[in-house]
Amino acid sequence: MKKMTKIITWALLSIMMQCAVLLFLDKVYFKHSSEFEISEISTDTSVKDVSINIPSDAEKIKVSYDGKYVSYFIGDKFYINDTKNDTSKEIITDEDSNTVMYAEWLPDRNRVTIAEKIKNDSGQTVVNIISYDAKSGSKYQLKELSKYSSGMKVEGIATTTLSGVSYVGINKGGNSSSIYRIDINDDMKNIGVKLNGIAALKIFPHKDVLLYEDAGTKKFYYYKNGTSNLINTGTYSNLELLAVDNKDVVYMGETSNKKITKIIYGTLDTDISTWQTLNLEKAKEPNDINIDENGEILINDNLEGTITNMSTGSKVSYSGKYITANSKVVMSSDNDQTYIKSLSETE
Repeated sequence: MKKMTKIITWALLSIMMQCAVLLFLDKVYFKHSSEFEISEISTDTSVKDVSINIPSDAEKIKVSYDGKYVSYFIGDKFYINDTKNDTSKEIITDEDSNTVMYAEWLPDRNRVTIAEKIKNDSGQTVVNIISYDAKSGSKYQLKELSKYSSGMKVEGIATTTLSGVSYVGINKGGNSSSIYRIDINDDMKNIGVKLNGIAALKIFPHKDVLLYEDAGTKKFYYYKNGTSNLINTGTYSNLELLAVDNKDVVYMGETSNKKITKIIYGTLDTDISTWQTLNLEKAKEPNDINIDENGEILINDNLEGTITNMSTGSKVSYSGKYITANSKVVMSSDNDQTYIKSLSETE
């Protein structure tokens, strides 16, 4: 009996020590070290083809990663459509003063990060950042970003699910833009760069590294460990930031007359002159090019009504006019109907 008592006592002490260590890591260590790298275990989600009704005057139409939800604006009102039952609802997060300024779907969740203009408890008009779960309808407060001033607009939001870090680009009027970082602990800081507008924001999927483009100077930077660094683009000109994949490969498009003619790709720790290139047979609009987490390049052809995977050569046909696509689905419209089709249904 005494032996059993000792075993139980030591087991309880072991559990208590493990809990203490975990609590320390959560509250102390990670609290002061929020820039980190995480590995991901991914699962595939199959998507069924659907037909939904989206108003003809809808703007800024975006589809969630698996095609289960579609967001859009009508005027200054923000809506989300549940594609399973084709029901749309206006997203009102504050009954008194809510105006959605910008919304961006997470790359691997049916959640959308929203920048909204609201009045806070002190009666001040502010830019507030929340996360909204499309499935449950729940909202999660992230951070009150800054006071709102006339002419202010949100130029981009980039979020990584694994590290829980969000970056928000804010234009304060004219050619004055800043980027704010919100970490998993809801701590916020201005990363300390002054930009002439923000042309692009891309975040590494499993690292706290941000890529961004200054709209005025057309220069590219990466922000890591509290420091912004210029990306040397060598002899390339007129580049556009396209994507970053799970292997930290950065994809850029070389443009002519605002259309992409060539895709270059490589890692930031290598000279850009050594990056690989893909010459496109036809110049493409940036919206016609999607690059998935595995680095597969998907090209839309409006005339053929197809999406081609340049890595595998497979094609998927769609009906009507192309709207948008991501790595899993393509969205198009025809005869007042909006169609969402899985890209896994290759020909």
